[in-house]
Amino acid sequence: MANHIVVWDPSGMLEDGTILGMQAASSKAAIGVVSLPTDTDMFREIPHGAYAKRSWGPGFPSDDLPGVHYFAPIALYGTAQHTRLSYAFRLEPVDVVNKDGIEVVQGVLGTVQFAPMTVLGGSQCSFQPKSLPLDLVRLGAPDVHGGWTVQGEATVNIGAPGFHAFSLYGAARGVRVAWLATTFSKE
Repeated sequence: MANHIVVWDPSGMLEDGTILGMQAASSKAAIGVVSLPTDTDMFREIPHGAYAKRSWGPGFPSDDLPGVHYFAPIALYGTAQHTRLSYAFRLEPVDVVNKDGIEVVQGVLGTVQFAPMTVLGGSQCSFQPKSLPLDLVRLGAPDVHGGWTVQGEATVNIGAPGFHAFSLYGAARGVRVAWLATTFSKE
């Protein structure tokens, strides 16, 4: 049975890095806890092994970079045994205005996807996402915590053990990235 690692609990009751069994992860997801499947042996033995998370305080703005670009990079260690990559990231709106007592998000548009980067000299990792790029216009209203949490998976084939870099990729306006987490696991 796969273990999950908590990457965000909006209530603050569970700390990042808390390990949950599959059943506990499912029940906690129903109350908003975000967790990802991971190889718990690997992340206990190797720094950034099979799990990594980066947070950017007030958020990594996507508006500062023109056109299509990589933003919010992350790296983690994986081996050929890892065939699944899971990720989650938190987007928050940049421009929220109050109209007649109702908060309205303005200017959110573009597309974003989770993608491999070659900044580490070539990741030696094939990457097949299980979802299409995210159309930010279709996000809808922010959740009760003022943003959107996005989760996804990809099938990976790691050619050589080592650090593999990933990032969000796209042209996004009106959002900032609060955090990004990713894990490798065995299918």
